[in-house]
Amino acid sequence: MNRSARITKSLLFFVFFLIFIFASCLLSFSFFHYETVKQFLDSLSADHQVESFTPERFQLIQMRVRIVSIAVLLLNFFLWIKRNDVERFSETILVESRSYLKNLFRRIIHGIKSEKRVHLFVLIIIFFWGFFLRLAHLFQPISYDEAFTYLYFVKRPLFIGLSDYSYPNNHLFHTFLSHLSCSVFGNEEWVIRLPAFIAGVLIIPMTYLSARKLFNKETALLAMSLVAVSNVLIEYSVMARGYTMLTLFFLVLIFLSDELEKRKGSWIFFILISALALYTVPVFVFALMIIYGQFIFLSTGICIPKKKILVALFSTLVLTALLYLPPVLVSGMKSLLNNPYIGESTTISNSSLIQKTVAETFLSWKRGISIVIFILLSAGFLFSVVIKQNRKWIASILFMLIILLIGVLMLHRIPPARIWLFLVPLLFIISSSGMVEVVTKIKFKKANWLFSGLALALLFYQSSEVYSMKPAHWSDISDNEKMAVAISHEIKPGDRLLSVIPTDYPLEYYLLKNHVVTEFLRSNTTAFARLFIVVNESNGQTPRDILTTFGIDGNQLKAPETKAEFRFSKLLLYTKK
Repeated sequence: MNRSARITKSLLFFVFFLIFIFASCLLSFSFFHYETVKQFLDSLSADHQVESFTPERFQLIQMRVRIVSIAVLLLNFFLWIKRNDVERFSETILVESRSYLKNLFRRIIHGIKSEKRVHLFVLIIIFFWGFFLRLAHLFQPISYDEAFTYLYFVKRPLFIGLSDYSYPNNHLFHTFLSHLSCSVFGNEEWVIRLPAFIAGVLIIPMTYLSARKLFNKETALLAMSLVAVSNVLIEYSVMARGYTMLTLFFLVLIFLSDELEKRKGSWIFFILISALALYTVPVFVFALMIIYGQFIFLSTGICIPKKKILVALFSTLVLTALLYLPPVLVSGMKSLLNNPYIGESTTISNSSLIQKTVAETFLSWKRGISIVIFILLSAGFLFSVVIKQNRKWIASILFMLIILLIGVLMLHRIPPARIWLFLVPLLFIISSSGMVEVVTKIKFKKANWLFSGLALALLFYQSSEVYSMKPAHWSDISDNEKMAVAISHEIKPGDRLLSVIPTDYPLEYYLLKNHVVTEFLRSNTTAFARLFIVVNESNGQTPRDILTTFGIDGNQLKAPETKAEFRFSKLLLYTKK
């Protein structure tokens, strides 16, 4: 028995044992009493009361858990009987994946050694320039969505964070990685953002590799430069959500698409990356529609048998279904497929909503891009359309847009503008290819130096627009940490604190970060000694609006006293008459 076979046999034995233990524990859990489980969950809740966990919901979860756990045990037993076949299949996967990674590493090293020094030097400058631009914004105040994600999912035990899909804020694979980083480094803002930040940094070199696969090294250099200083990509690289991870996964799939025909092991990583992307955010299905649409309907130089494509798609769906078992058991399939928090129904009567989403997407991509760069990008894209050798890819892009529109209409949901972030590097690649073709036709003698200089010019010129940028929601978040400190000095037992969107969750995060007990956030609304209100004036909030939101009659309170005031918000103290 060779080394690979021994490793495979040991790993499979461990996996079979682990699955058996997990399914047995799951089955045992289904026989617990409601009161026992409710008491345990309440102890983990911030307000010690999980209102959504009702006896009816517990019965539904019990039924699902029993069915799934018995099915898993039976499947595990069947695979154990067929373990020889499973071992051979697993060993093939292990050998091919290792061989592919080794080969890929050798090709990258060979490419670096054979590349011209000026090209490599510019590559290094662009990468580190993009890295430091992102690093400079990594420590900004936490936003509403980030704070909500942390408090409701990342901060909680993994078995809750990875099974509760009551809100689409829970980007499951991002939640998993962010939970790990917080477990190791603490709950600082940069720690919560670490997975998104790393993915955002890796987008820079991955854009280069994908663009070089699709076109050439000059296009790759220009596209990499544009990605490094893209305002929208930098903004999401320092936001604790899963969108930069989706963008990175999409670029990896583009790169792997060109490998599938030639290299066996690439299929394994293609399937794995596809499943992880879907596990992060289900709407990555749009990106997969683009990828598979090219395989099946278009000829872009990739000749892959339809059977292999269908096997890859089926394997991706099976792996994704396994990953989504916990949220399906706890939150139900409806929470994934028909989440009420994602968009609105796409009917003819609200077609203006589609137009609004398109406009918001365009403006978010354009924000922070200087007029000079925008003109260059637009011209480059138009040149790409008319260049003969690019027409297959441009036809592919147009086909993608049709596929996306069909997907939106089929799902009857309009995802928010940020869902389409994964298309930004692709648009930069296409525009860069057009610019390169125009310059190439002029036939400069020192083309290598010219493209290197152009890439650096784009990098440095656009950086002036990016370096001083602040998030679009800066007025919502900039005062929250100072406000939390002010509250910690004023609040006393028996007091009550009121705040609403977009202040409430960021404020709670900073109170917890400063080790302040937050019971006064959820105590009885009417039974209080003193009442504090945080008013975010940049959003047009008024004290009366906040009191009305919580059902408190302002006429029964004395005139407020201002206890703290900052640029965008202030802290008011009320007492009863």
